[in-house]
Amino acid sequence: MRAGFFQRCLFNSPALHVFPSLTSVRCLFNNQARDPDRDQVEYAFIDKNGKETYETTLFHIDKDTGLIKLRAGVHATDLLRNDSPYNLTVIARDDGSCCSTESAQHTALATVLIGAESIGIEDVNNNKPEFHACASYGEMAKIQEGVYKKDPPVIIKVEATDEDSSSNGQIVYSLYYAQSESRKPFVIDKLTGVLTPSPHVIFDRETRPREDVTVKATDRGDRPLIGFCQFSIEVVDVNDNAPQFDRASYETSISRSETVGTSILTVFAFDNDAPHNANVTYHLEADPSAGQEFQDDASFFRILNEHSGEITLMKPIPRNLKKDKFVFNVIADDNGIPEAQHTTVQVTIKIHEKQQAAPRWQTSPDCKKEVTVVENTEMNKVLLRCRAVAGDGSKSSIVYKLSNGAVIRPGKPDSKFRQFNKIEDGREWVEVVIMEPLDYEQAHNYTLTLTATDVNSHVSSSRSFRCAGRRRERCRATVHCRSVHWNGGRRADPS
Repeated sequence: MRAGFFQRCLFNSPALHVFPSLTSVRCLFNNQARDPDRDQVEYAFIDKNGKETYETTLFHIDKDTGLIKLRAGVHATDLLRNDSPYNLTVIARDDGSCCSTESAQHTALATVLIGAESIGIEDVNNNKPEFHACASYGEMAKIQEGVYKKDPPVIIKVEATDEDSSSNGQIVYSLYYAQSESRKPFVIDKLTGVLTPSPHVIFDRETRPREDVTVKATDRGDRPLIGFCQFSIEVVDVNDNAPQFDRASYETSISRSETVGTSILTVFAFDNDAPHNANVTYHLEADPSAGQEFQDDASFFRILNEHSGEITLMKPIPRNLKKDKFVFNVIADDNGIPEAQHTTVQVTIKIHEKQQAAPRWQTSPDCKKEVTVVENTEMNKVLLRCRAVAGDGSKSSIVYKLSNGAVIRPGKPDSKFRQFNKIEDGREWVEVVIMEPLDYEQAHNYTLTLTATDVNSHVSSSRSFRCAGRRRERCRATVHCRSVHWNGGRRADPS
């Protein structure tokens, strides 16, 4: 009988793969020996004291097959935390059972070297990329309105992490858009996560005060995993809108004997920019286009509160003043930064020789002092229903006109509101109806003015509804309207 021997007496494992996701018993190496007599062979480790054992601190050997495994409770990464290489001495012993006569047992030794550099811990791609700071991006990300054809600024740098290793932990960034979305306002660097504005998009705060973006992080695994981060980017205002008056011009009338201190008319202008660029103030100036005889007209009046637009008579009108009207301009200034913008409107105030009674607005539960309009209110809904009668008590007919002070964009006349006259029981009413859904992102403010004019005397009385938008929640806004009444150029009760 001949002694058993190993196929190779020295094993230096070139590439042993250990999978962390397996159980605590993991195969490292199949360590087998041949016996020429075909005896049964058993395997064991030789420890540092020269004794045979089936287990070391980290490893276990199967006595029948020579299969070396990690011990129960030992993880693959533990091999990287200890001294390397691991020098294992394996003994193979036959049982001498080949022959009919009693035969001596034979042994052979082999050395197995397991080095940390030769152990490939193969990662399983079981962790998706995570944006740990995603919740804070919406507070930090801002872009100033405008167009960025060259040298786009960095809006924000997003970062995702992946706990996997090698290619399973390498991340590629991209932007996710719905298939129906043709507008793609941002560009992202696939390796750094730096987000910049697209050169093909105009950023307009008045149209889109915030831009939504969804960033996708994809790892490079064979079966890649994906993480998402969605946030919104604030479009910072630039003072690119001048104030807009709610009328193209203003006209009213007063008596020549009107008392000094009487409130004559209130003008109103709105600005689509952000509040710090829409702090509108008013002042009076002469109208250079009106002619020399009107150049001193503004001195008879004053706006006492520059923020209100209320025009007050400050000097008595002389009886011997041979003129039948005043003409001057009101300037609305937005006080914006870095340069303010302003708009001019003409005011004409006719002079009557005697006091004339203006139409009186009648009290009605449908002609509310305050109206609430919710964004996306259904079309054809009646917002106001009002009625006025002749101020002198006659049965003179009254005609109505609605001045729509909603946001009006250049080239796009606003048609969200419309007046309809309706006769009931011999009385004529004017109704204000909403014709299009309101959109808070497009318009924050609305001003509606109803003017009632006496057909015989041509004296008018106006009732203005100042509306200020307020966001309740995402995709919803509330518009509050408060009523201000004007009676023949002077403030009056609604009765």
